[in-house]
This record gives sequence, C-alpha cells and structure tokens, in this order.
Amino acid sequence: MDWTDKVMKRMKVVSREYKIMMDHRLFVDRKPVIMEFLAEIKALASQIGVNTADQVSKPKRRQVVFLDTPDFSIYLNGLIFRQRTDLDLKLTEYTLKARSPDRYLAGASNIQPNDEHESEIKLEEDISTPFQVRFSHSGKCSGPLESPKTLGEASRMFPGLGELNRDGQICSPDIKIKPVNAMSAFERVIMGPKLTIGNVIAESAIIFWSNGKEGRPMVAEFSFRYSDKTENYSGETVKTAKIFFESMQRLDWFLPDGKPKTQFVYQANSKG
Repeated sequence: MDWTDKVMKRMKVVSREYKIMMDHRLFVDRKPVIMEFLAEIKALASQIGVNTADQVSKPKRRQVVFLDTPDFSIYLNGLIFRQRTDLDLKLTEYTLKARSPDRYLAGASNIQPNDEHESEIKLEEDISTPFQVRFSHSGKCSGPLESPKTLGEASRMFPGLGELNRDGQICSPDIKIKPVNAMSAFERVIMGPKLTIGNVIAESAIIFWSNGKEGRPMVAEFSFRYSDKTENYSGETVKTAKIFFESMQRLDWFLPDGKPKTQFVYQANSKG
C-alpha cells in the first residue's frame, strides 16, 4: 500500500466551506458598508432559523501570492501553490492544494510537506455558487518570506512538486516559478457572525482583496464553514446550510459572475 492509498483510506472531510462572491464595487467605502451587509446577513439568517452571535477580533492583514511556472505547469497538474504572509505577525506559510470534484482524485494527490512535524494536512469540501462541490486536499507549512525561485527549490518544501508531468515528461527542477500574472494581493479577513446551523456552530468571514493597502477592493467574498473531525454532519445541519447559502444568492450583494479568488488570479490578464 503506497502513501496515497493510506491517505485515502484514513482521511475524513473535516470541514465544509460555502463561498459566495460579492460585488466588490459596493465595498469602496468599506467600514459602513460592511455593517450594512452584516445586518442584512443576520436578518436573513433569522428568517430561516439560523441564530447569530457577533465575533470581536482584529481583522487579519495578509499578503497572498500564487506561485507557478511561466506555462502554469503546477496548475495544469491539478495543484495550487500559494504563499501567504501575515503582515502583523510577520509569519509566512505555504500551501500546496489539490482540488477536484472527485474526492478520491483530490485525496490521491501528494501535497505532503517535507517536514511532517511542522505541517498541517486536511481534506475539506468547498462549495461555490450555485451549488458546485469540489474537494480540497491541502498541505500547509511555515516557510521563508522570500519565495522559492525554481521548481526544485519548491519541491524541497513539497516533494510532490518534483513529480509534475508535462507532455509525458517530468518537469525540470530548474524551471523558474514566479507570482502568477505578477499579482500580489493585499488581503483583509474580517470575522462575520457565528452561525448556529442545525447542531453546529459555523464561523463566517468577509475577505477582501485589493492592490495594496489603500487600493480599491478587486475581490469580495463571504464564506461560512463548519467542521467535524469525524465527518458526522447531520441532515438538519446540511439542509439548513444549503437553504442559507441559496438564500444569500438572492441578495443584491451577490455577484453571479464573480470569479473565485484562484480563478481571478489565473485569469487576471485574460479576456475570458
């Protein structure tokens, strides 16, 4: 039994995250608009029997960069390689993620960081609008502020990156990697209310991306997530979460053709 077989047999879907892209143009005057948005979310939640409780925490400020080869070999192998730096704590983490609508295909991907003792590995379910399900198998570890410059350097952090295949051949470790479409996003994460959905407490958040600290929002996302390490999600929870998720898509804040964050980065210079 190889490593991927062992992973697939033991891993549980430890969380389910629902993601809704919002109209970023509505959040130029961010602070007062956020309060208006949150009031509407609470009112909607109340209508469908979801209790809310405010969370008080300092917004997170992070710099987010997606790294890939010039011809996107990492992405075309079904992987996402991300560097994220907490600007307040001065800590940098790297994530290698495999996403697929096929749970077992995502789970079979080698996203294991080299240092198992200083890493986090998990399998999650990502749900995007209108109700599109993908499974996300990710490995996370801390790392240097300066990102790796070649595929070989990156593979010393995540050995799976040394197994990439293009046109029937293993990619050379000398291939350069750099920020996708030269983009570095300034990210703000603002905690939304805690949501009592069925028999679980879900965390919610509003995420903004801008071009620099003072830049206008170019991406706005609302998400909520509930977790269970045993993957024991009740019927009441998943039904109520689906109702809430679909109800949010009828609000004026919702951007039906909004691109998820990864897609936004990879298509930044594309007309499509």
